[in-house]
Amino acid sequence: MMNLISVDLGIKKIKIPVAEISSGKSGKALLITAGMDGDENSGIEAAYKLIEEFKEGGFRGNLTVIPIVNTPGVEINQSYNPLDNEFPKDIYPGKEDGSPSERLIHWLDINYVSSSDIWLDLHGGAHDEMLEPSVLVYETKNEKINELLCKVISSVNIPKIVFHKTGFWTKIDLLAKKDIAYVITEVGCSGDRSNKWLAKHVELAKCIMGTLGMIEERIERKQKPRIYRKRVKLKAGGSGLWFPQKTVFIKKGQILGKLISLEGKEIEVIQAKEDGEFLWGKESLFCKRGDILVEMCTELS
Repeated sequence: MMNLISVDLGIKKIKIPVAEISSGKSGKALLITAGMDGDENSGIEAAYKLIEEFKEGGFRGNLTVIPIVNTPGVEINQSYNPLDNEFPKDIYPGKEDGSPSERLIHWLDINYVSSSDIWLDLHGGAHDEMLEPSVLVYETKNEKINELLCKVISSVNIPKIVFHKTGFWTKIDLLAKKDIAYVITEVGCSGDRSNKWLAKHVELAKCIMGTLGMIEERIERKQKPRIYRKRVKLKAGGSGLWFPQKTVFIKKGQILGKLISLEGKEIEVIQAKEDGEFLWGKESLFCKRGDILVEMCTELS
């Protein structure tokens, strides 16, 4: 069931763990990936838990779980692929004869993505990231996919969802043309692998399996989620020491942190330009000009 697949990235061959589980019953095809960013531990460990739970079946359709996609990144505990310093998550559909990351995503696409109904990508806060749990979905020009995504939104048990407007990401448009829905779960922070984060990843995956009719299990929602339509990134205007002032609910003009020089002088004050809610933030002390310091969601539906 679990196999190590050799993938040729041009300058190096790598091994990627893949579990392909067929229920023997007709149904939908779900692809679950993790380790796209090599330093996000919670999604990787949750993917292994999903393999263990469903390895004997107990569902309808076909389930493919790839717990580590970016194995070179995992090996050095970094988000990017060190073979080319690219972020595989930002690439689609890749190229057969391209850069190592392009070859990696091309392999993933032709073997697994293109035959799936939903691609669920598990993410979580890296060792230097603060993060509030959320589910990210993307509106498309494909009404069939949009209807499916609305069902996903109605099923997942999480307080915050970002339902991006059409045209947010070329990757999404290309997937939608193949009738493939793409969903990201962001759960965990600071590299933490505690059981509460793993359990939430697994629960959200089961919510999506329920939406697809793969399992009968339904998760009771504790509250109606807040649905936002836009993400905003606030970047450092200079290099220095970052002192965040994290808060979940953000008001326009609110100070979200300060950038200080090595001499202790204030370089920049980072303020919110609109109302919204915290998604992600840089936790490490030193930052460079252009680094994303805070990411927030806005335009509450």
